[in-house]
Amino acid sequence: MLRRSSYPGTLCATLLVAGSLLGQAPAKRAEDQDREDLLALLNTPITTASKRAERAIEAPSIVSVVTRDQFQAYGWTTLNEALYSLPGFGPSQDYDRRTVSSRGLVEGWNNNHILLLVDGIPFNDNLYGSAYTWDITPVFFIKTLEVVRGPGSALYGSNSTNSVTQLRTISAKDLPRGGQVQARMGQNGERLYDMALGHSGEYFSAVGAFSTSRSNGNGYLDTDASGRTDANGQLQRFMVQDARNSQYGWLKLEGEGALSGLALQYHHQAWNFQSGHGWLWAIPDGPEQYQEKREIVALAFDRNLGKGWGIETMLRHQRHDLSWNMRYFLSSPTLPGGGSEVLDTSASDWFGRAQASWELPKAASLLFGVEATRFLYEGDRSHYGINYDFNTYAEAPGQVVPAGPWLEFIKDKAILNTGFYAQFSSGKLLGDTFKVVLGVRSDRTAFDFIRIYDPGKPTASKSYSELSPRLALIWTPRENLAVKLMYGSAFRAPTPSEVAGANTYSLASNIDGLKPETLKTLEVGVDWILGSNLNWRTNVFRTKFNDQIAYSLQNANLSTNVYTLTTQGLETELLYGFANWKGYANFSMAKRVDEEIIDLTIAASKDRLTWEPGQRFKFGLIYTNQQWSASANALYQGRVERRSSDLFAGMATYRPASLDPWFALNLKFGWSFATGANLALVVNNALNTHKNTLIKTQAFPFDYQGEERRASLVLRTSF
Repeated sequence: MLRRSSYPGTLCATLLVAGSLLGQAPAKRAEDQDREDLLALLNTPITTASKRAERAIEAPSIVSVVTRDQFQAYGWTTLNEALYSLPGFGPSQDYDRRTVSSRGLVEGWNNNHILLLVDGIPFNDNLYGSAYTWDITPVFFIKTLEVVRGPGSALYGSNSTNSVTQLRTISAKDLPRGGQVQARMGQNGERLYDMALGHSGEYFSAVGAFSTSRSNGNGYLDTDASGRTDANGQLQRFMVQDARNSQYGWLKLEGEGALSGLALQYHHQAWNFQSGHGWLWAIPDGPEQYQEKREIVALAFDRNLGKGWGIETMLRHQRHDLSWNMRYFLSSPTLPGGGSEVLDTSASDWFGRAQASWELPKAASLLFGVEATRFLYEGDRSHYGINYDFNTYAEAPGQVVPAGPWLEFIKDKAILNTGFYAQFSSGKLLGDTFKVVLGVRSDRTAFDFIRIYDPGKPTASKSYSELSPRLALIWTPRENLAVKLMYGSAFRAPTPSEVAGANTYSLASNIDGLKPETLKTLEVGVDWILGSNLNWRTNVFRTKFNDQIAYSLQNANLSTNVYTLTTQGLETELLYGFANWKGYANFSMAKRVDEEIIDLTIAASKDRLTWEPGQRFKFGLIYTNQQWSASANALYQGRVERRSSDLFAGMATYRPASLDPWFALNLKFGWSFATGANLALVVNNALNTHKNTLIKTQAFPFDYQGEERRASLVLRTSF
């Protein structure tokens, strides 16, 4: 293991060697190509912030754009890797899932505080509200990634508390040679294969992609919360189970000519995973199975009608199937065969949007629309316990016991969400240098449910209503300089899995008491394009996050409102491009300023940030010429503090009282050996940092260890 003090020297040596080797190749690209790339990036029209095409510097939000070229240059294969490189975001983990924390708030297994869009299509999961940002969502079909930091509910409704993140997918014209394939093979059983094909026609253009991945995951020996001990009375260590594989198929048809504005998309997503440290924090002593599948079909129409009017309509259907065999209880004297839960079920939803926009004089605009979602769960194909009765939560040795519906509270009871929104942008009405953006959205979620624990199981009703305002004042004294003052409110309504879980250990719900999360953020930002080489962005924020929902140990209720937190911080970043070099550097800090504890199993920490680092520093660097390329990207994470409720007797034997800072470096070296063909070596965690640990909240004898150094070979070719 390298000491921290050796990191800077090792990094400088690595970059100098890379630079000297690559510098021997003739620089066939134009000297100013990378500066042009930077300016092109900064001038790329983005639409996520206001649903209007505008430069990021003009948007009423703090916006970052990541291009397809950047994904390939850094060797990123997941949305997580791109998000981790941006200010304000960082890596988290819960159970098997690699999640995305934001602005001092640790993220749990559901990863449902990011709204994920694909070409405007809401893409969060319908059961958990999850944004699938890890390896089960490939990046091979991405043209650009637009990331809006902070609240976005005034336009988009639920889940857009920490970010609205949108994937803009490739079109047939983005594959000028017709197709592209990529194969990636690495350590730990890593196998990743991608293919994209495109064709342009008179009435339609078509593009499709297929991706499949497989990995042994991050397996290592670790303790768990089962209490199993060795002959010396120490907790035993077992192999964390993290093998995973996934497949993704995608097809997009886009209208051409008279059919311009019409688009049809189909997404097939299937994946298989293991539970890591176990879903009841006991590394399983027997086999498990976790298989899931999503099918998404969306039809959209977006057209300018003339005279300043435009319309957008969309209809999307999502079906989510899961087949689980969950090993909860280990073999014991009272339960010789251990205990498992087997579940085969599905749920579906329909989403619709109708939106109109009106271009007013002097570049002002008005936008308004309505959205609705109907979710329906109709019961399970199969649900039972092995050696355990999940209806009464009691051991049943030697028995296979049928279990009641997984979401019994809402079986055959539709959940209806409706949202109405409007936005006004002043354009140049107030002069050439000052713009106001006002927005507001009203959302309501309503459903009937069954009181399953009351005699006769009567029906009752439940609803949530939220109003999400937004105000942005943008002053642009020069075309390359903007100062922004922004206030926004956001919310996240409880998801079906949070309010309706029953007859299972995978979920538990408080359907009467659970409240929506709400968030209010005040932010000031400066965006300054310093010539053709540099772009500097800085923002300060203060956020109050109310009634955050998380898994809880209180009263054996997994989903509950646990706390209200107030956080403030600073984020600053520099984008640069000089000759054959381009990259980024950014720094984020967050501080807790107040807190209200709702869940009594969590100790208060009113003025000390816990479970997340107070500082993060990141940088990325890309070198390119016509034949060779190299890149480096790195993350420094500061110290992470625990709460007193995370402590237990003898904890020092198994995990430290706080997590030390750590630094992780990733490298990529590429060789374009023929026209349209590239071979690359990617090294993740090149310094083999062993301290890259992520927090496990509450009093458990383990944290989540990061991966060791991993090397991969990547072959990409166009045809």
